[in-house]
Order: sequence, then C-alpha cells, then structure tokens
Amino acid sequence: MSNKPNYTVYNVTSQKDKPDFWNEVGGAFIFKTKTGRIGINFPNMKLVLLESQADSEHIDS
Repeated sequence: MSNKPNYTVYNVTSQKDKPDFWNEVGGAFIFKTKTGRIGINFPNMKLVLLESQADSEHIDS
C-alpha cells in the first residue's frame, strides 16, 4: 500500500476582478468499504465521499 495520495486537494477562492486563488490543502485517498462501495478520504479535512448505494432513498435534512 502506498502513502502517496491519489488526488491533490485544493481550496479555491473566488476573487473579484482577479483569477481564482487555488490553495493546496492536502491529499485524498481512494478506498473500498467492506460492502464494496468506493470512497475518497480527505484526512486533513476529516471528510469522506462515498458513492451512492443503488437501493438508497434520498433523505431530506
């Protein structure tokens, strides 16, 4: 297993009358859950993206 991130993560800030500012904030890693779903972990931000389950319903918060 490699410690090299699969993706580089940026925070992009819009600026009036200037190009957007891209600030590198860390790396992201692909993983697979025990149920086979694919996810991306952003450890510096305590954020995880998971693909939707085929049988899941939309939940309104």
